[in-house]
Amino acid sequence: MLVFCSGMLRSGSAFQFNLVCSLLEKTSSCIRHGRWERGYEKYTNEQIEQWANDKKTFHVIKSGRHPEEFFYAKKNLAKILYINRDIRDIAVAAKFKWGLTGSDLIVMLDRAQSSYQDMIENKAFENDWCLHQKYENVFRNNYLAVKQMAKFLEVKPTKEIIKEVIEECSIDNMLKISKSKTLRLKEIILRFLGKVANIIKKFLPPPYNKTWKLRKYYLWLLPKVDERTVIAPNHIEPTKGVPGAWKDILTKEEIRKFNARYGEYLKKENYSI
Repeated sequence: MLVFCSGMLRSGSAFQFNLVCSLLEKTSSCIRHGRWERGYEKYTNEQIEQWANDKKTFHVIKSGRHPEEFFYAKKNLAKILYINRDIRDIAVAAKFKWGLTGSDLIVMLDRAQSSYQDMIENKAFENDWCLHQKYENVFRNNYLAVKQMAKFLEVKPTKEIIKEVIEECSIDNMLKISKSKTLRLKEIILRFLGKVANIIKKFLPPPYNKTWKLRKYYLWLLPKVDERTVIAPNHIEPTKGVPGAWKDILTKEEIRKFNARYGEYLKKENYSI
């Protein structure tokens, strides 16, 4: 069976992915397949179909490809775990990770909200093939969150196993991976390759001065995330993901703007404005 860990951008889907994988590895048969995002054709349709029909093993994917998720979930061949967060804390995480501000930050937040809207439009939260968790609840009560995952995936961990899962996937352990020299080196090489390609293209005639579509090959040779945990460089903000950090970090103008633009989402998910 396929297990998709999905969520709003910068909302803890990697954290959820690791909790799920660790839980299943300790209680069942599980294979981690890493990250599969839109525009990144990492797997063939034949592979996905094979994993969906595997009755003995959970095949876990951190995904941002909702059409495929819904297609298999509605056929009872996949389960979806979805996580979302206060969009103002997403802004804090995006500022740290990508240095986004102004209109660029708004574009990213709109993208984050669009994935949530996809779930609403497909009535995912109303179906038993989807587990909807809020980041704040997972962060504050890891134990209860893992128990919810276990019930959803129909596995029965002991208390000791749940504690092992929580320790293995702690923010501090994930932070060590995020700061590793190996991951940082991959990031530097990928950026260098991109800059070199852009310089070369400036001196080439059309159509060779357009995109070469080499990104997927770069990522195949040098994955920009840790392949086991899907943790990326600078993945965890200096606040270590503490909910409500936006109150101290965002400007008053940013808070006003975000409250106005995303007020409907904030109210629907019971975040204070």
